[in-house]
Amino acid sequence: MSGTKRKFDGHEEERNKRLSTVIAAHYNKIEEKGIESRKESRIYYLRAFNNWVKAVIIAQALAQVDKGMNKQKQSERKITVLDIGCGKGGDLRKYRLHGVANLVCVDIANESLNQCQERYKEMRKLPKSKEPLFEAFFIEADATRDNLNAKMQATEGLIEKLGDKEQFDLVSSQFTFHYCFESLPQAEKMIENIANNLKSGGYFIGTTPDAYYIVSKARKHGPSFGNEVYSVTFEDSSIFNSDKKIPLFGARYNFHLDGCVDCPEFLVHFPTFEKIALKYGLKLLFKRRFEDFYDENLKKGEESELLRKMGALETFPSFHGNLKGSPADYVHARQYIQERHVHRVGTLSQSEWEAINLYLVFVFQKS
Repeated sequence: MSGTKRKFDGHEEERNKRLSTVIAAHYNKIEEKGIESRKESRIYYLRAFNNWVKAVIIAQALAQVDKGMNKQKQSERKITVLDIGCGKGGDLRKYRLHGVANLVCVDIANESLNQCQERYKEMRKLPKSKEPLFEAFFIEADATRDNLNAKMQATEGLIEKLGDKEQFDLVSSQFTFHYCFESLPQAEKMIENIANNLKSGGYFIGTTPDAYYIVSKARKHGPSFGNEVYSVTFEDSSIFNSDKKIPLFGARYNFHLDGCVDCPEFLVHFPTFEKIALKYGLKLLFKRRFEDFYDENLKKGEESELLRKMGALETFPSFHGNLKGSPADYVHARQYIQERHVHRVGTLSQSEWEAINLYLVFVFQKS
């Protein structure tokens, strides 16, 4: 994937702002459903798998943060996390399980942020457990445009609790970073907000679509492709003409994921992302496609056990005969069983595996 930088005028900036409003409105409209309702979803296991990826990368990053605090007394180890694009708070429990002391949740969608705050309030009502509940603050902001430090200064009690600057051990941006690649100024503002709030030695982790994989699929199958659970449609198919370069920023496509996402997204040219991050003192430590991340962590005891506990794979053949996909979507699982001479296997439908391959996970560290 190659490309050129684009110049932006006032009209394009205004268009970008309107698009941010569209994205926020989309996530505000998504209804919060209970666990039983989610189990009925065609992509229940895909969502559980994605949740497992987040759980593993958060756990591994926080383990490194804790390791870096080994000279401090246990009582003085107070880990502080900034979650950019927190959504409805799906990662709150992960932070509690790993002993986070302070959490700042940021999201562009006010309704999602309100639900995140309500979820936190419900957690406070639960009986005390061995994992003490962190202090949490909630900020409505567009991290691709707003100065998060200014927003924090204006948040009651936050600065008094955390200090003025570079107070975070970990910044997490899960399935949201790609929105900043709408333009170069937005990408720089997002990365600046991250770097300015990280301690030296702190980590920036995230998950985002893999632009190279998406472009390769589009070149092979055309500017619109997908299956029964997801679809990708590029509005401007001319960017795939042989005489054109795909732009580094603003390479827009519409992404649909059954019952979860249906809005514009942007390709993240990772070498450019890495170059901007390095400019702000963030060095890439790790990048893996979900498929490779799964293969690596399946060999590890804790991560493999977590996969089982989170129910992130569907049992094939099903004990109750109610598979999420059609029989043709499990040819790979049937072949595996025949070759390995086993009775059952944990897997996903082929349609879900294809959707998972759209994503990668990354870790940066601040110098």
